[in-house]
Amino acid sequence: MRRYSRILARLHSTASILRGPAVDPSHIRYLAGEIASATDIGVQLAVALSSGQPSRFIQQWGIRKTDFPAILDLASVFHSLVLRSVLSVCTDRNVRVITSQPVWSATDPYTRLLARSHLDTGNILIFADDVDGGLQIDMRCVEKALDMGAKSVVIGFMDSAWNSKSGSGGVRDTLVKGQIIADYETLHYDDALFASTSLWSKDALASLQKHGIPVHLFNVDEPGSLRRICQGNRAGIEISSSPTTLRVVT
Repeated sequence: MRRYSRILARLHSTASILRGPAVDPSHIRYLAGEIASATDIGVQLAVALSSGQPSRFIQQWGIRKTDFPAILDLASVFHSLVLRSVLSVCTDRNVRVITSQPVWSATDPYTRLLARSHLDTGNILIFADDVDGGLQIDMRCVEKALDMGAKSVVIGFMDSAWNSKSGSGGVRDTLVKGQIIADYETLHYDDALFASTSLWSKDALASLQKHGIPVHLFNVDEPGSLRRICQGNRAGIEISSSPTTLRVVT
């Protein structure tokens, strides 16, 4: 059984294939397994993979900010191709990387019709355009979701970002009605829109509300969480038209 027929899974920079400044082979195999597990139940899945946190590389490598957009675009394509290679071993489905960047010898050019066609034929899509613009749910995320006809947008965070309260605008730094967002099982769109947070753009979230597209925030490092969301089981936090409810602690 599944709840959603088609979803956009956006992996926040902390849950990307990076661990430190390099690709972590064990982590990318784990992510590939999680993605393959979700598609095994018949979900049509597109992954928007962040190329990492720009400030980290600027500080460590002394890269000029003016040079960073081009580097970020290429890094996103590189990470997407690595994920495709590993994911292809984990699933019988065809895995396609699609991008608006002119590197079409290794990827497909991005068009709305081509993206939908790939999903309709059962392919797994990886969007290689960097989507980490500082906000985890922004208008670019919404545009991708609408273009592909997504029934839900799911946002994955690494365990350290999910459970720690760092003061940097992460999951546990976000307050809704005076309580941290992690205390909630479901949030109504209206309550989420009143929260002061960097987890989403209010315009983007309002657009998802207008189109009736639920949002799920979840911990990527909890095995099976993406599959559970696709099946309609509880994992993480759901933002939708459902009433706001606190998580039941047993």
